[in-house]
This record gives sequence, C-alpha cells and structure tokens, in this order.
Amino acid sequence: MKKLIVLLCLLLLLACVPTPETEAVVYRGDDATAKPAGAERADLSAIPEHLNLTAQPQNGVTLQFDADVELDRNGTFPVLEVRALDTASDPAFCERLLSLLCPNGNVCERWQPTKAELKEELLAATAYDGRWGSIFEMEDMPEVLKYLENAYQAAPDEPQRTAVDPGNGFLPKHSYYIERPDGGTALLTFGSEKNGGMLVDDSRTGYCTEDFIQQGDPPLDEPAISEQQAIAAADALLQSLGVECTSLLYTERGFGWRLYDRTESVRMCTYVRKIGTTNSNHQRRVFGYQYPRDAATALGAPWEGVEYIRVTVGSKGVCEVWWSGLCETAAITEKDAALCDFEQILARFQEQLGYRYAMPEGGVTISIERLKLTYGVVSEKNKRGCGLYIPMWELSYRTDTDDQEGVWKIYLSALDGSTAEPRITTDSLLRESQNP
Repeated sequence: MKKLIVLLCLLLLLACVPTPETEAVVYRGDDATAKPAGAERADLSAIPEHLNLTAQPQNGVTLQFDADVELDRNGTFPVLEVRALDTASDPAFCERLLSLLCPNGNVCERWQPTKAELKEELLAATAYDGRWGSIFEMEDMPEVLKYLENAYQAAPDEPQRTAVDPGNGFLPKHSYYIERPDGGTALLTFGSEKNGGMLVDDSRTGYCTEDFIQQGDPPLDEPAISEQQAIAAADALLQSLGVECTSLLYTERGFGWRLYDRTESVRMCTYVRKIGTTNSNHQRRVFGYQYPRDAATALGAPWEGVEYIRVTVGSKGVCEVWWSGLCETAAITEKDAALCDFEQILARFQEQLGYRYAMPEGGVTISIERLKLTYGVVSEKNKRGCGLYIPMWELSYRTDTDDQEGVWKIYLSALDGSTAEPRITTDSLLRESQNP
C-alpha cells in the first residue's frame, strides 16, 4: 500500500520587491547561544576533516561520531534574501515551460477519464502480475480494480474539455491537461505552494527512480541516452527557464510507468542552488523530520518545500520537470557572514540529540555519519513571505532501532548555532509549540 500511495502522489500531486543591500535581520532564537553582532569569523581551517568520538549527553543516550566534516574551508558564505518564485500565476514562467515541453499545445482543465481510457486501464490492471517494478503490491489490486470499475460506470464517452488561457496563469493545488499537436496529452500540476509543481509529457505516465525496483524484478535497461546527453538537455532547459536553481547535485537512472508496466529507461538530473561554492540542502533517502525540542525558538522555512528541480530525460528529450520551493534573489544581505565557532556547534548538536532521545529507562545508540555545511532557507523576521538563505550545519545520523533505508537529519544555523528546520514552515513550528 505504501508504494501505491507514493505512485498516486507522483501522478496527482504534481506539493517583495528587490531591496538595496542592507544589514541582515535574522531571528536567531535560542538566545543563550546567539553570537554578538560583529563576531569574528571562526577558523575554518582548524575544523577537523573527520570526527571520531563518543559522547553521552544524557543518561541512556550514547552518541558515536564516526563522521566526515564537509565544507569549503576557503569559501565565502553570503546570506541571501529571497522571495518565492510564483510559478503558478506567473504567465511568463508557465508560457516558457509549456513552449519548451509542449509547443503549440492546447491547455484545458483536467477532464474526467473517458470510458475508453478506463477500459484500457482495467484490462491492464487485470493482467498485472506484480512484476516489472513492483510499484503496486498484488494485495492492493482488488481495491484498484473496484475503484476502476466504479469509475468506468460513471465515465463519459467523450472528454469534456474546458480551454484555459495560460496568459492568465494557473491555480495552486490544481491540475491541467495540455493537448499536444501529435495527439498526446501532457499533465501540468501545481502543489499547495505557488512555487512547486510538475509537468509531464504524458498524463498517464509516471517516472520513478531505480530505487523502486525490488529484488527479484528484472534489472533496469541502460537508458538510450548517455548521462552527458541528459545533463546537456536538462541544463539547456533550465537556462531557457531563467531560474536560479541550476547546480547539478546528482543524476540517477529511472523508468517510466504506464498502465502497470515499465516503459523506457530514463535519466533523472536533480538540481539545487549554489551560493558561493556551497550547494543548498536537498532531502534524499531521509526519514521524516522531527520537531525541535523548543519549536518556538527554531528557525523555520517561509514556505513549504526545499528548493530543487528534477529534470527527467528520455530518448526523445525532456519528458518531465518536477520543481519545489523555487525562489529568486531579492538582495545579498551579507557578502561573507561570520560563522559560529565549530566547538559550540558540536556541543549544541550533542545537546539537541541528548534532549531528543532522552528516555526514562532503556537507552539508544546514535551513530553520526556526516556533518556538512550546507545552505537552507529560513524565514526573515518581520518580512512575511520573504526568506533568508543562510549557511547551516547538517548532521546525518541513524539510531540502533532504524532500518537501513534512510537517515535522520537535524540542522543548526552556522551563524549562531540556533536550531534550524528548513523543511518545516515557521507557521507549522509555531502551531507545534502552542500544541505540545
């Protein structure tokens, strides 16, 4: 059922005027750890390249550090004021995107599937035998078939199309179809936030990473295009869109999924923002977040969604663009921020993990695998809807009760050591602090 939910989300989800350069005003939180204004920059060259130590910040909590410490020791660390890029209602962004992936397409409201389409899917679902990717578990199929049969009874014979003018923009939490001149139908979906969405070239195709293939399934074929060709196509697309999120983080292989069967192998390119020489953070193979111990003093994000773009490239070119949290720079508030002393950061991490896993009896062992200096967006005080990209320390760890599929991550502001949570909005943090 878990993979069924993931696939349905994949198919259905897609979830300030520029100011002159001024001094940054950041809500620091955790006043006991805040550094005074004008503090000297920490000596980054003195930070060890690897940590190997054991600590017990609370009874029953054992921290085992065997972690590389990753940062650019000669880099600069600016602070950027950013605002959300309104990809939903901004006609310029939407029209550029559509012209690149669906030129001369006819945009319509998403219509109800026809009887012919549902009959095709019913036949495919009936024949599905649980192989070729294991997207659906076999025990889920009776429920899927029942849903399709009921939908078939209520389906129209012909699609009821309602044209939409892209020049008027689109709505968040809304989906649209684009009739392509070649007869195909693309799907454009916007998330709950105005700066997240997805455009896929075939409304009935979802694209999955190679991770979805389970043991015993046939291996993934090598994509028809090379990694270099995929990167070149993705780079050209992002350059044409004019976005700032253009730093390639990694590539991976994937496959299309249509009518309960795998289609061609593809390559997926994931991009984040580069600030100075440091990439912004991105969540990959990570467990769900945990609320900070004192949510009221934590630095939260101004909007949902960590900023990234995933571009999927197949044999015919770009076939999917998935974006989240896109923003644009309004000002550079600090050209090279002073960073908090690393020993203080290390002490704060030990303190936070000690509080988080303190137990009345028993115990837990936490294995810290990596410490990395990255960038994340937090809310800017007294400027609702604006954010600050600040350098922050990302700590990756596992507990002795976790499986091996992912890791936990927690964040501290590298400016003063206060708790940061770029994955949760400030409003969510405040609600959590008021309803413990």
